[in-house]
Amino acid sequence: MKQPANLAYKFRLYPNEEQKQMLNQMIGNARFAWNMMLARQLNHYKETYRFKSKGEYLKAGEALKELNSIKRDEEYSFLRVLPSRCYAYVQLNLDAAWKKFFKEKAKGAGKPKFKPNRGWQSFQTDTTFTLDYDNRLFEIRKQYIPFKAKKNDKLYDVLNAGGYEKTITVSRSPSHKYFLSISLHDPRKVDLPAPAEQPEAPVGIDWGVKDFACTSDGEVFEKNTAYLRMQKKLHRLQRKASRQYRMNAKPGQKWREIKTSNWTKTQQQIAKLHERIANIRKDFIHQITNDLTERYDLIAIEDLNVKGMSSSVKPKKREDGKGYKQNGKKRKSGLNKNILNHSPHEFKRQLEYKSKWKGGQMVKVDRFFPSSKTCSCCGFVNKELSLKDRQWDCPECGTHHHRDINAALNIRNQALAR
Repeated sequence: MKQPANLAYKFRLYPNEEQKQMLNQMIGNARFAWNMMLARQLNHYKETYRFKSKGEYLKAGEALKELNSIKRDEEYSFLRVLPSRCYAYVQLNLDAAWKKFFKEKAKGAGKPKFKPNRGWQSFQTDTTFTLDYDNRLFEIRKQYIPFKAKKNDKLYDVLNAGGYEKTITVSRSPSHKYFLSISLHDPRKVDLPAPAEQPEAPVGIDWGVKDFACTSDGEVFEKNTAYLRMQKKLHRLQRKASRQYRMNAKPGQKWREIKTSNWTKTQQQIAKLHERIANIRKDFIHQITNDLTERYDLIAIEDLNVKGMSSSVKPKKREDGKGYKQNGKKRKSGLNKNILNHSPHEFKRQLEYKSKWKGGQMVKVDRFFPSSKTCSCCGFVNKELSLKDRQWDCPECGTHHHRDINAALNIRNQALAR
C-alpha cells in the first residue's frame, strides 16, 4: 500500500526567558500573517459574492505578496523575526482551509476563521533551523533551546536508518508550555503492509456511554473515571475566576479587559488543569487502541452520528401557548457530556491509522443497522427493545444477550459479510 512514510515525534522544549520572548514573537508573527491574509481574502470573497452571486477566494500567494511588501516598512519590522519560510507555510495552510471550505461546503464546512491570541499557538517551517540530537538542542535564530528526549526513543531508530527531517512545528499550549514536533521521513516504511484478504482475528466494537466499549469477544472496557476528581477542582477554580471578575468589573467593561494579577493566576491554573484532563483522556484512548490493533487485524465499528447524538433538545410549546413543555434538557445535557467525554472521533481516528500501520484494517458499519436490537444467533429483530434494557432474551431462539456484547457481535458479522 503506497503511503507517504512521514512520522511525527513531539518533544517538550525548555526555553529560558529570552528564548520564550523570541518564540512568543515568532508565534505572534505567524498569527498576524494568518489574520492579515485572511482579512484580505474575506474582503475579496464578499466583493465577488456581491457582484457575481458566487464567492471566490483570493489565493493566499497574492495576499502573501502584500505581507512581504510591508515587511520593509519600519512600522512592521517585527515581522522580520520569523523566517520567511514560516510565512510560506501560513500561506499553504490558508489555501488548504479555503479548498476544504469549497469542497465540503455541503457537509457543513465553514470558512477559515481568525486566530485569537489564546489557546494553542504555533508556527511551522522546513528550513532555518538545526537539530543537535546528541546534545538535544534545537537551534533557531542563533538561539539554542534544549528539548527532552530519551536515548532509547524511536526517533533515534529512524535517524540511524537514514531518516531526515521534513518539517518542524513549534507550539505553545494554553498553560504556556512549549513543544517541538518533528516530521521525519522513515526510509524503512516506504510501503505500509497490505491488510489480509481473509482476516484471521476479526473483532466488532460497540462504543457506548455506560461502558467505554465492548468487544465481540466479551471484553468490556470500563469508562475512564480518572479525571472526575479533577473536574470538581476545575469547577471550583472557574467559580473563583468568576468571583474575581465580578469584584473588579466596571459597567461596560468586557471580561477580557479585566486582567488583575489574581485573575491571571487563576486562569493559568485552569489552563493547566484542562491540559492535564486532556492528557488523561488521550493516554486512556491510546492504551486501548494500541491493545486492540496489536491483537486484531480487522476492527469493525459503527459509523455513529455523534453530532446528532450530542445535540441539545429543542424546546416545545404547550398546547395552550403558555410557556414550554418539560423536555428533559438537563438530563440530555448530562448525557451529551458523557458522550463527548469518551472522545468517539479520536477513538475512531486512532483505530484507523494504527490499523494501517500494523497491516490491519478498520471497517465502518452503517449507522442505521440495528446492531443492538438484532439477535446475533438467529437474526430476529426485537423492535420493542428500549435504551434502559441492558440485557434481553430472544423470543425466537431463547438466547440471553448482553446488549452491548450482542451489538459488537452483530457489527463484526456485518463487516465480515461485506
